[in-house]
Amino acid sequence: MNTILDIDTFSLLREASTDFFRQGSDFTYVRLTDGSLLEKIPQHDEPMRVEGMAWLICLSGTMDVEVNLVRHTLERGSLLILMPGTILEIISIDREGLDCYSLLLSPGFIESINVDINVISRMPRRNLGRYADPVIRMSAEETEVIGEMCRLLCRNSEVNGSTVYSQAISRSIIAAMIYQGTQIVSERLSRDEKEKDTGGKTSRRSNYVHEFMKLVRSNFMNERSVSYYASRLCITPKYLSLLIKEHTGRTAGEVIDNFVILEAKNLLRFSGKNI
Repeated sequence: MNTILDIDTFSLLREASTDFFRQGSDFTYVRLTDGSLLEKIPQHDEPMRVEGMAWLICLSGTMDVEVNLVRHTLERGSLLILMPGTILEIISIDREGLDCYSLLLSPGFIESINVDINVISRMPRRNLGRYADPVIRMSAEETEVIGEMCRLLCRNSEVNGSTVYSQAISRSIIAAMIYQGTQIVSERLSRDEKEKDTGGKTSRRSNYVHEFMKLVRSNFMNERSVSYYASRLCITPKYLSLLIKEHTGRTAGEVIDNFVILEAKNLLRFSGKNI
């Protein structure tokens, strides 16, 4: 079974979707609703590693997912942005009232998007660590704006096909979505900076978990001991294991092992070799 979520894998949702569009090897757009044939969604009994950038926008209904081995619930007004290398597993989908837009951008397409890094870099950094939760809760107005951009992206493909002009339009729409997502997160960060922090202890614990996951994603191929990651975070292995167990239900060693096992399966799949 494919353990990489790439353009080809994502395109397997075509038969289950209400709306579907794929622009070559650039991106795939899928809309799932309560009228979709959800029973035709390919079943995966293990996590997948995201190749590229993925967006999940939940306009209504609920969906349970695990992101980097931590469970989250998407509900009305939820925006989930997954960066390259993120580990994703779909746990369950409640089809009643479901309306979910999803978009997967290939690594090459991401590089071709003309985004002004000077604008992105203006995002407040002080409390960025508090957003270890990758699920952003949007207001009704923000949800509508993101939804309109998704519909415009789909409409562009329907009307203009796959011409060089429609591809340029797609890049512009997706760049606008990235700016809008940055705007939403920036507003949350700015608002938090103005509020009195009454949950400092909880925030620090969440930050340790967030930083541990980042370190594991970057170093698991070479470093597999809990003590290594604890030393990088300047805490004891015992305390790190306690935090990870509280937040994920798995030990720190199990989290590291899951990354290693998933990578091994991917290497076997592409090499064609057996263990």
